[in-house]
Amino acid sequence: MRIVLSQQGWVFDGLSGLEWLFLQRLPVLVDELSADEGARLRLFPDPVREQDREARQGSGLDEDEEEIVDDWKEYVRPELQTLFDEACQVVATDLLAVQQGVVAVDADDEGAEKGEEQVFYSLEVKGDHVEQWNSTLNQVRLLMNEVYDLAESEKGLAESLLEQVEDSDEDAAASGKQRSRQADAYPQWLLLAQYGFYGAVQSFLIEQIMEI
Repeated sequence: MRIVLSQQGWVFDGLSGLEWLFLQRLPVLVDELSADEGARLRLFPDPVREQDREARQGSGLDEDEEEIVDDWKEYVRPELQTLFDEACQVVATDLLAVQQGVVAVDADDEGAEKGEEQVFYSLEVKGDHVEQWNSTLNQVRLLMNEVYDLAESEKGLAESLLEQVEDSDEDAAASGKQRSRQADAYPQWLLLAQYGFYGAVQSFLIEQIMEI
């Protein structure tokens, strides 16, 4: 895959079937993973952390803090939810414009057979949709890290990739966290590869489009 700038915005060019699957899963994953209440709180954290409130109990600030949290839940959180939902809808609509192509594979390539063809995908996205894409990618990465316990640092991610430990239903039950249908089919290393793919796309959008 290459991500290149275009007159309209940017193009995902030469996507493999797996890379296209990763992109397709963006809005679906937000919907599936946000069903986990703990993960959902990662997107909408209270403005006053629980441990801060406990530490300041009896200081006379408790009622003010409760009012702040109530206002947050009543006014700010619903607005954020609407913005997040709208961003995912823009991404889902953009994904419908995917183009499919076929290229002949060189018979000299390892494992290739004469006359074999390879399917690839391309997708052009308007530049003024970059905020919605960045929002959706950010939501997915936060949710994936929360639900699947993915590594939060580059070092941890690399170590986890090397281990290639497969998820199990027992692990999910022990942690009490919601799993998407994807988690039952994906080994851990593939989830991490998907997580890294989203990070790479997000970095391109931030560096090449949003900071211009």
